[in-house]
Amino acid sequence: MAQFTKCFRRQSSSLAAILVAVCFTALFFGLLTSSPALSQDDSATATGKPTTGSRSQTGEMNIDLSEPTKRTDSYSASQNEAIAFFRQLAATTAKLSSGGTSTIAPPSDEAISYLTAVYLYCAVNSGTCPLVLDGILEADIVNSRSQGKASCPTMKRFWNAWVKNDFEERHKFMVKTSFINSYSQFNSQTRPKFLKCEDTIAKTISGISSADAFFRDRYRQGSPQEKLAAKMTSLLEQIKEKVPNLFIAMGAQTASSNVDGTKKSNRSGGTAKRTR
Repeated sequence: MAQFTKCFRRQSSSLAAILVAVCFTALFFGLLTSSPALSQDDSATATGKPTTGSRSQTGEMNIDLSEPTKRTDSYSASQNEAIAFFRQLAATTAKLSSGGTSTIAPPSDEAISYLTAVYLYCAVNSGTCPLVLDGILEADIVNSRSQGKASCPTMKRFWNAWVKNDFEERHKFMVKTSFINSYSQFNSQTRPKFLKCEDTIAKTISGISSADAFFRDRYRQGSPQEKLAAKMTSLLEQIKEKVPNLFIAMGAQTASSNVDGTKKSNRSGGTAKRTR
């Protein structure tokens, strides 16, 4: 009887252990197949697609593996466009030296605004800076002679941006003592031809009936106009290398600045006024 009891107990313990093992195995596989987080992660891995960064039903944050969108530096974009504009002018005038006609695509408002900062920087540090004004006017001369009508939309846009950026007043306060005489003389004697740009262009393109002959003579090798665009491009490239941001260098960068880094102003800015 004692031996039967011992045997029964051993069999009962073995049976209980087997039942526990079976229950544990069933519970484990049930959790494994019903887990939403595991099925979602396995699906993303299998398809090779990045997750979207939203939370799953288990509260786990998925990781966004997509590439971030690249942001464009508006200052650098305007700077590069200004350089490209004068490279285009150089290529066009070189072509016109052999005759024919051609036009130059106008720069964007942002590139024009950047050129106002170039002019201010150059004028403050050199007293005057006719190179910038000559370069802008030359593009209008090319288009005017090719189209047979004197107009200067690029030069007018430049002066409008100059006043809008409040650079006329800023230049007055930033002019160096050693440059006061040259500054005053330039503004009274030379600058008016750039302000009255249509009259200047009309006089420039008159006299030679043929556009072909006009361009051949104006852009002949060694002439000042033939070298103008290359000089302007060189100036812009030097400034790009030496000055991180012209607007900041000129004290025009503010917390409420525009895309180009300049502050809006309603002041007329001396003798340079907005033109239409």
